[in-house]
Amino acid sequence: MALGMISGSGALLGALVGHFARPRRSVIGIVMGFGAGVLVAVLAFSLMEEAYQQAGTRTAVVGFVTGALVFVIGDLFIDRLGGEHRKRSHAMPHEINGNALWLGAALAVAAGAIMAMLADTMMPEAFSLTGNLVALATTVGFICAFCLSKLL
Repeated sequence: MALGMISGSGALLGALVGHFARPRRSVIGIVMGFGAGVLVAVLAFSLMEEAYQQAGTRTAVVGFVTGALVFVIGDLFIDRLGGEHRKRSHAMPHEINGNALWLGAALAVAAGAIMAMLADTMMPEAFSLTGNLVALATTVGFICAFCLSKLL
Protein backbone atom coordinates (compact mmCIF):
# COMPACT_ATOMS: atom_id res chain seq x y z
CA MET A 1 0.00 0.00 0.00
CA ALA A 2 2.73 2.47 0.98
CA LEU A 3 4.73 1.61 -2.14
CA GLY A 4 1.69 2.33 -4.29
CA MET A 5 1.18 5.68 -2.61
CA ILE A 6 4.84 6.62 -3.07
CA SER A 7 4.80 5.68 -6.75
CA GLY A 8 1.56 7.60 -7.27
CA SER A 9 2.99 10.71 -5.65
CA GLY A 10 5.94 10.43 -8.02
CA ALA A 11 3.58 10.72 -10.97
CA LEU A 12 2.11 13.92 -9.53
CA LEU A 13 5.55 15.35 -8.86
CA GLY A 14 6.68 14.42 -12.37
CA ALA A 15 3.65 16.11 -13.89
CA LEU A 16 4.35 19.31 -11.97
CA VAL A 17 8.03 19.33 -12.93
CA GLY A 18 7.17 18.60 -16.56
CA HIS A 19 4.64 21.40 -16.66
CA PHE A 20 6.72 24.11 -15.01
CA ALA A 21 10.34 23.17 -15.79
CA ARG A 22 9.93 22.03 -19.42
CA PRO A 23 12.76 19.45 -19.32
CA ARG A 24 14.45 18.14 -22.48
CA ARG A 25 12.84 15.19 -24.27
CA SER A 26 15.67 12.86 -23.26
CA VAL A 27 15.12 13.71 -19.58
CA ILE A 28 11.41 13.03 -19.96
CA GLY A 29 12.21 9.65 -21.54
CA ILE A 30 14.56 8.68 -18.72
CA VAL A 31 12.00 9.68 -16.10
CA MET A 32 9.28 7.72 -17.92
CA GLY A 33 11.57 4.68 -18.09
CA PHE A 34 12.37 5.00 -14.38
CA GLY A 35 8.65 5.30 -13.62
CA ALA A 36 7.91 2.22 -15.70
CA GLY A 37 10.43 0.26 -13.65
CA VAL A 38 8.82 1.49 -10.44
CA LEU A 39 5.39 0.47 -11.70
CA VAL A 40 6.62 -3.01 -12.64
CA ALA A 41 7.95 -3.41 -9.08
CA VAL A 42 4.66 -2.17 -7.62
CA LEU A 43 2.83 -4.72 -9.78
CA ALA A 44 5.06 -7.57 -8.72
CA PHE A 45 5.62 -6.85 -5.05
CA SER A 46 2.49 -5.00 -3.99
CA LEU A 47 -0.60 -5.26 -6.17
CA MET A 48 -0.30 -8.84 -7.36
CA GLU A 49 1.02 -10.12 -4.05
CA GLU A 50 -1.87 -8.50 -2.18
CA ALA A 51 -4.41 -9.88 -4.66
CA TYR A 52 -2.87 -13.34 -4.33
CA GLN A 53 -2.85 -13.21 -0.51
CA GLN A 54 -6.45 -11.97 -0.29
CA ALA A 55 -8.13 -13.86 -3.11
CA GLY A 56 -5.87 -16.68 -4.30
CA THR A 57 -4.17 -17.45 -7.57
CA ARG A 58 -7.20 -17.85 -9.81
CA THR A 59 -8.88 -14.62 -8.77
CA ALA A 60 -5.61 -12.66 -8.91
CA VAL A 61 -4.93 -13.93 -12.44
CA VAL A 62 -8.49 -13.29 -13.63
CA GLY A 63 -8.37 -9.76 -12.19
CA PHE A 64 -4.99 -9.10 -13.81
CA VAL A 65 -6.12 -10.28 -17.25
CA THR A 66 -9.46 -8.46 -16.88
CA GLY A 67 -7.66 -5.23 -16.09
CA ALA A 68 -5.44 -5.61 -19.14
CA LEU A 69 -8.43 -6.35 -21.39
CA VAL A 70 -10.44 -3.40 -20.05
CA PHE A 71 -7.44 -1.11 -20.58
CA VAL A 72 -6.86 -2.31 -24.15
CA ILE A 73 -10.56 -1.95 -25.04
CA GLY A 74 -10.70 1.49 -23.43
CA ASP A 75 -7.50 2.50 -25.22
CA LEU A 76 -8.96 1.40 -28.56
CA PHE A 77 -12.07 3.45 -27.76
CA ILE A 78 -9.91 6.51 -27.04
CA ASP A 79 -8.09 5.94 -30.36
CA ARG A 80 -11.38 5.83 -32.22
CA LEU A 81 -12.47 9.09 -30.62
CA GLY A 82 -9.52 10.83 -32.24
CA GLY A 83 -6.73 10.10 -29.77
CA GLU A 84 -4.72 7.73 -31.97
CA HIS A 85 -1.74 10.09 -32.20
CA ARG A 86 -1.54 10.87 -28.49
CA LYS A 87 1.20 8.30 -27.84
CA ARG A 88 3.69 9.85 -30.22
CA SER A 89 6.33 12.13 -28.75
CA HIS A 90 5.99 14.41 -31.77
CA ALA A 91 2.22 14.76 -31.39
CA MET A 92 0.74 18.19 -31.83
CA PRO A 93 -0.51 19.82 -28.61
CA HIS A 94 -4.16 19.29 -29.55
CA GLU A 95 -3.43 15.56 -30.11
CA ILE A 96 -1.88 14.96 -26.69
CA ASN A 97 -4.34 13.15 -24.49
CA GLY A 98 -3.64 11.63 -21.09
CA ASN A 99 -6.81 9.54 -21.09
CA ALA A 100 -4.96 6.24 -21.57
CA LEU A 101 -2.69 6.93 -18.60
CA TRP A 102 -5.70 7.98 -16.55
CA LEU A 103 -7.56 4.84 -17.61
CA GLY A 104 -4.65 2.62 -16.58
CA ALA A 105 -4.35 4.28 -13.19
CA ALA A 106 -8.09 4.47 -12.45
CA LEU A 107 -9.22 0.87 -13.01
CA ALA A 108 -10.03 -1.26 -9.91
CA VAL A 109 -8.26 -4.23 -11.44
CA ALA A 110 -5.23 -1.96 -11.50
CA ALA A 111 -2.39 -4.46 -11.88
CA GLY A 112 -3.41 -5.72 -15.31
CA ALA A 113 -4.38 -2.25 -16.49
CA ILE A 114 -1.06 -0.81 -15.36
CA MET A 115 0.87 -3.57 -17.12
CA ALA A 116 -1.07 -2.95 -20.33
CA MET A 117 -0.53 0.81 -19.99
CA LEU A 118 3.21 0.28 -19.55
CA ALA A 119 3.49 -1.84 -22.69
CA ASP A 120 1.15 0.31 -24.77
CA THR A 121 1.95 3.85 -23.71
CA MET A 122 4.83 4.50 -21.32
CA MET A 123 7.58 2.23 -22.62
CA PRO A 124 7.22 3.06 -26.33
CA GLU A 125 7.10 6.78 -25.57
CA ALA A 126 10.07 6.59 -23.21
CA PHE A 127 12.07 4.71 -25.86
CA SER A 128 11.15 7.19 -28.58
CA LEU A 129 12.37 10.06 -26.39
CA THR A 130 15.54 8.46 -25.05
CA GLY A 131 16.50 5.39 -27.06
CA ASN A 132 18.33 2.48 -25.48
CA LEU A 133 19.12 4.42 -22.31
CA VAL A 134 15.50 3.86 -21.25
CA ALA A 135 16.34 0.21 -20.51
CA LEU A 136 18.82 1.28 -17.85
CA ALA A 137 16.41 3.86 -16.41
CA THR A 138 13.68 1.21 -16.18
CA THR A 139 16.06 -1.19 -14.45
CA VAL A 140 17.08 1.46 -11.93
CA GLY A 141 13.44 2.36 -11.28
CA PHE A 142 12.59 -1.28 -10.65
CA ILE A 143 15.49 -1.90 -8.27
CA CYS A 144 14.81 1.31 -6.34
CA ALA A 145 11.17 0.34 -5.84
CA PHE A 146 12.14 -3.22 -4.95
CA CYS A 147 14.59 -2.02 -2.29
CA LEU A 148 12.03 0.45 -0.97
CA SER A 149 9.45 -2.35 -0.68
CA LYS A 150 11.88 -4.31 1.48
CA LEU A 151 12.46 -1.33 3.77
CA LEU A 152 8.74 -0.65 4.40
